[in-house]
Formats: sequence, C-alpha cells, structure tokens
Amino acid sequence: MVPMPRQGELESVNELGADYLYQKDKMYDTSYDTGDKAIQCGRHNDVFKLWLMWRSKVNKFTNILSHVFQQLCPFIFTHLIVYDIVYFDSTK
Repeated sequence: MVPMPRQGELESVNELGADYLYQKDKMYDTSYDTGDKAIQCGRHNDVFKLWLMWRSKVNKFTNILSHVFQQLCPFIFTHLIVYDIVYFDSTK
C-alpha cells in the first residue's frame, strides 16, 4: 500500500482501462478485481509477490541452515576421520 495525498490518485495514474483485459461483464462485483490497479498485469503480479516473499524469508532460512551445519560439523568430521582410518587403512 502506497500512501497518497488524494484518494484514488495512484489508481488513476496506473489504470489503463483496457476493456479487452478487464471485462466488466462479470457475475460478481468487479471492484474486487485488482488487475487494473496493479503495476503489473496478469500472473506477473503473483511472481512479484513470490519474489518479495522469497527476499524476506531467505535470510531467515539461510541463518537456520548455517546454524544446523555448524551443529553437524563435529559429527560429520568425526565420521569422516573414522571412515578414512577404517576404509583406507584396510586397503593398504
């Protein structure tokens, strides 16, 4: 939501009123259609929302993942050393 000084100013600037895209002969109230009120058209709006969500969540996910890897590091290191000693020493 973008705060504007006058009601409907952003909508009047962005809307194209393309009748071939946003037909008014729907069986429901067309005031709920956001297609003509959005910066993008069609499915691009969904992709933009997905991208914004990804940008906001990816840092949290990366922090959790790095914490898990730090916790697993000693365990994996120990098992790699044991594997190296048992497997490679037995092949000599």
